[in-house]
Amino acid sequence: MVIDLTPEYQAWFERVNADLAASPRRSAKVKPTIEAIEAGDVDFKTLAAETRRKMQASFEKGQQLGQSRSQARGKKAAPARGRTTKAKK
Repeated sequence: MVIDLTPEYQAWFERVNADLAASPRRSAKVKPTIEAIEAGDVDFKTLAAETRRKMQASFEKGQQLGQSRSQARGKKAAPARGRTTKAKK
């Protein structure tokens, strides 16, 4: 590709280059380490809130599963336990 280096192009290139250099973009996800939290790359409060939300959702899912199982068990006839007839002597 051939580029004509005009003053307009050079001004545009400098402006775009400065804009791209100013925006701190990360292509990879930052690992939540102590160093990253201290450096300010990761917000600890946001991480804690997300963890709390996930744990609450897991707890509620377990509670709902337990309730549905107990309701299903109550509707069925309970299986007989032990012997159903007398033992012969």
